[in-house]
Amino acid sequence: HDDKDSKFALSYPFDWRVTTREPTSHVSFRSPAVRPGGRPIVSISSAGARGETVASLFATMQTDEFRDNIRQLIPDGKVRSLSTASVSGMPGIRLSYTGTSGSATVVITQWLTVKNNITFVLTAGADDATASLDEPTFEWMADSFKLFD
Repeated sequence: HDDKDSKFALSYPFDWRVTTREPTSHVSFRSPAVRPGGRPIVSISSAGARGETVASLFATMQTDEFRDNIRQLIPDGKVRSLSTASVSGMPGIRLSYTGTSGSATVVITQWLTVKNNITFVLTAGADDATASLDEPTFEWMADSFKLFD
């Protein structure tokens, strides 16, 4: 998928459904697989970085305030892992957290990077019970993520 307006490209499995210009993301990719917690999904969003850097984002993500923000999205959300990572060949962050959405426990993994004062966020979500089936695809998609100048 090439999004020339938002300046990124991403590979995705041929049988996944693509939805562009959703209210909270540039694009979403939905797996045809039906899992107990719903279909695995990957989305890409961006926001103005307001002077943020990968280092400042990483520092913020280690605070209690950040963990409180996750709990606003997912009341019982817990950070599983937080690490630096390469995103589109640039410094980035990989964050993974779990929580309950509806009646299912979900695993959310996000890859973040900053380019040209824009924070790009790649978010993948899957049912916790079957996340190991979807994680290789999510990693492959994240590895294929490219930003244009």
